[in-house]
Amino acid sequence: MKQKDRNAKAKPPPTFVVMCGIHVVRMLGPAGEEERARTAVQNMMAACGYRGPDSAGIAIHVQSGFATALGHNRLAIRGGPASAQPYTLPGKGTLVYNGQLFADAVGSADTPALAAALATGDFAFMDRYAGMGAYIWLDAQSGCLTIGRDSFGIKPLFVAKTANAIVLSSEVRGIFASGLVDPKTDPLQLPYVLLYRCHPLGAGIYTNVAALAPGTYTLKGLDIEPIKPHLIGVKKEAVQNEKKTLKSLISGSILQHLSADRQVGILLSSGVDSGLLATLAAEHTSALTCFTTAGPESQQAQRLAKRLGFRWEQVPVLQGTDAWLAFIGHSPCPIADPGAYLTWCVAEAAQKANVPVLLSGAGADELFLGYRRQQAWYKLRMVRNAGLGNLVAPFLPWLDNRIKAALRVDSNAVGYGHTMACPRSLAAYARMPEPDVVFPAWAKSTEPLHLDLYTYLPDQLLAAADVYSMAHGVELRVPYLTPALRAWAHAQPVEKLLAQGGKAPIRELYASLGGAANKTKMGFGLMPSQYPNFAEIEEALGLSTQTHPIYAHIPYTTVQQWLKTSPPLQARMAYWAAGHMFHVEQLCLTQRKNL
Repeated sequence: MKQKDRNAKAKPPPTFVVMCGIHVVRMLGPAGEEERARTAVQNMMAACGYRGPDSAGIAIHVQSGFATALGHNRLAIRGGPASAQPYTLPGKGTLVYNGQLFADAVGSADTPALAAALATGDFAFMDRYAGMGAYIWLDAQSGCLTIGRDSFGIKPLFVAKTANAIVLSSEVRGIFASGLVDPKTDPLQLPYVLLYRCHPLGAGIYTNVAALAPGTYTLKGLDIEPIKPHLIGVKKEAVQNEKKTLKSLISGSILQHLSADRQVGILLSSGVDSGLLATLAAEHTSALTCFTTAGPESQQAQRLAKRLGFRWEQVPVLQGTDAWLAFIGHSPCPIADPGAYLTWCVAEAAQKANVPVLLSGAGADELFLGYRRQQAWYKLRMVRNAGLGNLVAPFLPWLDNRIKAALRVDSNAVGYGHTMACPRSLAAYARMPEPDVVFPAWAKSTEPLHLDLYTYLPDQLLAAADVYSMAHGVELRVPYLTPALRAWAHAQPVEKLLAQGGKAPIRELYASLGGAANKTKMGFGLMPSQYPNFAEIEEALGLSTQTHPIYAHIPYTTVQQWLKTSPPLQARMAYWAAGHMFHVEQLCLTQRKNL
């Protein structure tokens, strides 16, 4: 079939797309608090303007001793003027929303459809249409707020509470920019950041800021209460979607995610995850720009893009200290992952190329057990459960310390957490108390091999995808993360997936379509030749001086001894991230003066 004919048949279903930043402040007090709420939200919108460079709006609601300000930064991908926000249904309520709904069943309506559903109390509307997003709906009659996040936690939402105010924002930067919340670092979370390179869902390095877990909440006055958690576990027995082919599920998801009024691109490596997305996308469009970071995967990715008829662009990895400092300093909660830095670089390149939407293969490893640590842990668990962990570990001196620890603990979940930890981290070197990694309350599955889906995916991968792509006004979309694909993947026996090497179903599908994943794929990371100047970054962050606030919790001499061991990049980035977090109060004060 000719490309022109193929495109003519591939009409994507109507899609709601309003990728943005949302900010809400509710103040308790006299009528004068209305102006404080308005000013706070204006400051938040100014600090996060990069999330929505196309337009901004604010709405004020005063009722029953509360003043509520709702702000919105809009990145206009689809929907036109009708999707401008805050969106008000007269007499019903006001909506601010950051996300996307695949709503082929409700016609071509945009944001108004979500608002209409929420006005009737239909809080499952977003999940029914495989949506990703976070929203805040203010009911005009009661003054109550309804708050929702998608079931995977793809789009973020943070909350902070003071004695007379509650503050919600798409970013922690927005929370602090309000001027109502001062950062208060939590030393107890420092080992978590150093070991796992991010802050855990529902907690963080700041005692007064938390990420809302996926679910639906109500805010009456200043108290947030859950209405319905989004339980993302799936029963092991046969599910309806198992009857559908994997190709039809992924292809249908891609078609929906391609829907946009502006150019769409893809993060393309030489691996199976993005390679399969690109191959199936070629069945629907020829207008896709592929972005590949410079490195060993470039040549193979370029060949694939050429075979599929797509435009291809190689993205240089920015190595200067200034670029790295901009990356680290962008968020009060930086993600210490080399892949996050590459997302930053690609998003900047996409912005310059006027491609504000990027598809990503994130989620495939979590759904289809593609990480080596998952396969290793499955075998280690057999040894542990047989009671042989303490006997075997001393006779295997080549084992990583993380794996030895995993063999000796009683909890499957905690043991798997050991395998997720950053190798040779500062926390392990300093013998800091090890934090527990447990399933959050909103996860139903008790299978440790799915732990990534509930922790690493939302806490690190998706958090980094959002904050570092939206920093350049670029929206990352994740076609693998749909309820239908999750149900299909969880219906596959764990033993079957691991026996075939992990991700077997999508590898087989990719091979049947002519794909050939690079067997030596290094992952979404940096080569040693692309590393920054470590000493310059540590000097610029103030970590070279003993007066840095992090050294109130880790002895300066211990850190210097650790640095002499030449820790790997991930561990070093975690050290930079922790240092930045402990210093962020002063940075926020400076930013407020500049607003």
